[in-house]
Amino acid sequence: MLKDRLKEMDLRITELAEYLHVSRPTMYKFIECYDKKQFKALNKEALQLFNYIVENELVGKRGVISFILTKLSGDSAADDIEGQVMNYLKSNPDSKKSLFIKECVTTDSFDKVVYYLADIIPILKSKSPSEDERNLLAPYDELIKNLTETNH
Repeated sequence: MLKDRLKEMDLRITELAEYLHVSRPTMYKFIECYDKKQFKALNKEALQLFNYIVENELVGKRGVISFILTKLSGDSAADDIEGQVMNYLKSNPDSKKSLFIKECVTTDSFDKVVYYLADIIPILKSKSPSEDERNLLAPYDELIKNLTETNH
């Protein structure tokens, strides 16, 4: 049972509740639901944490706290994107995309290009851009056309 596992690791329910920003009674409820395999009753962070604890039998208190701080530190979309970017950079450190991202972060060499691309993202997603939007896309379309011709 999860409660016994937490006790083995010297992890207090109150401590976990604080880390996950829920009340102590809610944490008890989450543990009970997890043990009963009622996973839909848990929030995403609690389910991820409990799965991590159960799937990693040798993990201790430090490992669990580290997991919470690195993997569950916030639930906003921005945190998710940051994590995805970090995972991509770690997994593909020498890819052209990673090198470009690093250059964008460490210099202002590509700021104008990045700002332009950020401005046209909604237009690229639009099914029926206006005349002005199509005009704004002209440099992008020309670039893509040239790159396509060059690569064939």
